[in-house]
Amino acid sequence: MPASHNSRPSSVDRSGDSGNLSSDSIPWANDDDALVIGRRFDHVASRMGDAPFLCLDDRQWTFREIADSADRISCFLHKKKTSGRVLIFHGNSFHHFAASLGAWKAGWITIPVDPRYPSDRNRQILQDADPDLVITDPEHRDELSGFCDRPIESRPIDQFKPPPFGETPSISEEIEPDTPCVILYTSGSTGRPKGILHTHASIGHMVRRRGRAIRACPADNFTLFYSASVMGGITTLFTALLGGGCIFPRDIKNDGISDLADWLRRHRITYCHSVTSLFREFANHIGPGHSFPNLRMVALGGEQANRSDIELGRRVFGSGVEFYCGLGATEINSLRLFPIGPDTALPPERIPFGYPYDDVEVILLDKQLKPVLPGETGEICVRSRYLSIGYWRQPDKTRQSFVQDPGGSGIPVYRTGDLGRFEADGCLVGAGRNDHQVKIRGFRVEPGEVNAHLLAQPGVREASTIVVHTDSRGVSLASFYVPVEKMDVTVADLRRQMALELPSYM
Repeated sequence: MPASHNSRPSSVDRSGDSGNLSSDSIPWANDDDALVIGRRFDHVASRMGDAPFLCLDDRQWTFREIADSADRISCFLHKKKTSGRVLIFHGNSFHHFAASLGAWKAGWITIPVDPRYPSDRNRQILQDADPDLVITDPEHRDELSGFCDRPIESRPIDQFKPPPFGETPSISEEIEPDTPCVILYTSGSTGRPKGILHTHASIGHMVRRRGRAIRACPADNFTLFYSASVMGGITTLFTALLGGGCIFPRDIKNDGISDLADWLRRHRITYCHSVTSLFREFANHIGPGHSFPNLRMVALGGEQANRSDIELGRRVFGSGVEFYCGLGATEINSLRLFPIGPDTALPPERIPFGYPYDDVEVILLDKQLKPVLPGETGEICVRSRYLSIGYWRQPDKTRQSFVQDPGGSGIPVYRTGDLGRFEADGCLVGAGRNDHQVKIRGFRVEPGEVNAHLLAQPGVREASTIVVHTDSRGVSLASFYVPVEKMDVTVADLRRQMALELPSYM
């Protein structure tokens, strides 16, 4: 694995005064019992006490405050039944985070839903998840009332009262690592939303391996650009919370990026996690000439990064900042890691998916689920004891995507649908999707390859390539691009350069 940059700030002041927080990570135990979320949180909260874990709209909440609120919720749920499903209808807020933690400590399954998402999508999620309880606020209660055909108990989070003195049970001790804890719904753009069921072990292991990889510690201040109802948000939130760090949510859609440079400096952000295309947009907006003395790492996810993205990041945020790229899926989250330090040699175009984590093994299989030969391209499949359980109430889909290990180990295997190949040093390189390839003039073509070349061109900020079917030309590709502001990039220029870099059929 390439060497990574190890510099980091010795302390981060969250209050703007002179507080000091440790840059030493809070160690994780290696056994599976340590992956139970509530158990890990209690351990961290006992150490962090009145240190802030959340800063939002110039207000801070401490570890002690979220522990108290979570215990109120967990005690209430524990008295109702031993397990159930609770839909949390909140944005990125203290109430959302406390409700999630409290429900998990009680052995309940959460269904996080973002009120900002389209109503039709949220209605489909509520009907599919069929929760026993909804935790929301008065602002959204009426909206939810029309989503379901049967009455569902709804409760504002501020109505959970503290239990009588001495009656707080040690709920976390009753939870097993394989206890289900959350249903995360993927995008409904191709049909009804699809729920993916995770356990404490799958979420806890994801947070543990991510925290170790980025060396998360109490001195870290994390951005939260994702919604906490998706895997990217869950990952960032709990990597911070279970590592003793502090989370700084920002609603990019409403707050924009015009003052993002000042926001990053003011909050002394050390770890910035962003979708690659969003990073590209705000890095181009910020431009070089700024100083970010606390920022030590930028994690790019959601879309494969390109060499030009890293070069842009180095110009804007400084050569000392690390970049964290890789490959992930909602069913497993991060499954490969490609760390980029100041001296890491960059590939010519797309950033590889990278190298393995502990207990998460990638195998490449052909269409018959047989291992491919060394150097050949195959479907990227993940063999791990820490996968999600499968798809909520979709047994056929679960059987298609979660299969028996062809090697006979008994460990489940998840089929990602991504294609890849291994380089000689074990680095995994992406090769598109097994369901998006097209044949043009007898050649199989991956549109993502065209995108990568377009994005590598100076002056191109965004690019998208689609398949076009016409009566006269059959199948062809059409590309669209957005130029960098104030740069004159013409279609003729790009056509000329693409002809130099790509075969004629592309």
